[in-house]
Amino acid sequence: MNNGIKYIHHKYNEYVTELSGCTYFFDNNGAKENKVKAVANGIDNIIFTIKEIDGNVESCIFIPNGFKCQHTKRGIVTTDFYSNGSHLTYHGNPKRKKMSGQIHIKNGTNNPLIAQSDKTEAPRSSTTDIVLFPLPICRIELANEVEKLNENSFISNYFELKANDVYFNTIKVYIARKGYLRGVASAEKNYRNIFSNIFVYDNMSIITEGKYRRRASCYPQAMALQSENYELIIIATNEVVNKSYDISSIQYFQTKDYFKSLCNRNVLINDSGFFIDQEESRNIKKGMERVYDVYLKNK
Repeated sequence: MNNGIKYIHHKYNEYVTELSGCTYFFDNNGAKENKVKAVANGIDNIIFTIKEIDGNVESCIFIPNGFKCQHTKRGIVTTDFYSNGSHLTYHGNPKRKKMSGQIHIKNGTNNPLIAQSDKTEAPRSSTTDIVLFPLPICRIELANEVEKLNENSFISNYFELKANDVYFNTIKVYIARKGYLRGVASAEKNYRNIFSNIFVYDNMSIITEGKYRRRASCYPQAMALQSENYELIIIATNEVVNKSYDISSIQYFQTKDYFKSLCNRNVLINDSGFFIDQEESRNIKKGMERVYDVYLKNK
């Protein structure tokens, strides 16, 4: 399915998390920029890149023409257009455990949002703690037929979108500190970390809907495209509720307060796992705890 280096788990914690047996790494091997391409039926469809410049991190995602591009702010669509020689760019500025930066899509040589970012788009996509939970960048949905990418894509790293009768047509992309995905796959280190467990089943619904919904899908391809200090986490899967899409799209969003919203949810812990409230709440319900309090207790 891909030519990444597969995570090798210990026998005594085999398949403890859903990602333990399907996690792969693309090391930068000392290069300043790292790239991977998504391929279907021998055609290059999407290119993902990550690089670090003067202490900052930058990621680009190149998409074919005809993708519906949507930016949302607090669940409301603020920008809606179709791609034409387009790529999404995130310019991240890390400061200790925080990450903040501008996110936009350029159509050819034009940035359709640059003059109106203060009015329609949050100019910065940010998180207060990239150590505990990765920063969501975008969600990509693929129709059955996707155009060939026009970019020069002589890239050795790849992953297949169609393999073993499965179409990995839903892709979620995050930026994290390097090593985060390895930690999630290794239950030996993270079985008590509630944020790692939440990430395994994350579907970005807190951002897109304002509600927490657990991802229901086949086993994904979980991949880390790595730079020196960071990694672009790519989760490619086929969701139970989204077996197919009529059109291809890329959704990117304002992420301000999403981590705070996750921390403030009520959670019920029992012997078989945990249940998280869909809605954020100011009050702690009887018999429940806040997500962040559970993290602190098990730290």
